[in-house]
Amino acid sequence: MDNAAVSTVPVENAGAAAGIFNTMRITGEAVAVAGASALLAALTAARLNDSGLPTGAATRIAGQAVQGQVAEAHRPALTEGLTSAFHTLGLVLAALSALGAVLTHLALAPDRAVPKPGQGDGVRPGGVPKSGAGRQIRPSGRFWRAPRK
Repeated sequence: MDNAAVSTVPVENAGAAAGIFNTMRITGEAVAVAGASALLAALTAARLNDSGLPTGAATRIAGQAVQGQVAEAHRPALTEGLTSAFHTLGLVLAALSALGAVLTHLALAPDRAVPKPGQGDGVRPGGVPKSGAGRQIRPSGRFWRAPRK
């Protein structure tokens, strides 16, 4: 991914592109971990609340459990609640991953439409090149003409 980010900008901006890409990647990972932890704490608190603990105590205990601070007195209630919350969180994250994979495939998949003869292939019927045929776009966005064979 670093190579893809750097190769799409002029050479003189490669350092800035790498820095921006890495900053966005790390920020995204941090936000995702924080969101998953918050969801895990909320799901655990809901499970503990359903087991009979008061809402305030359930929220406090769930927050401590997500951070790995489990008091011995709360272990029996947390075992079932945290396990159930982990299962639900796993399903949510799997669904988000599958959605991301589908969206990535749709965004990056080559166009599967097959042009009819004389349409979209840079050649008019009879083999006469259309104007602009052979033009391609460089990663920088500038056009260049492919060498003729």
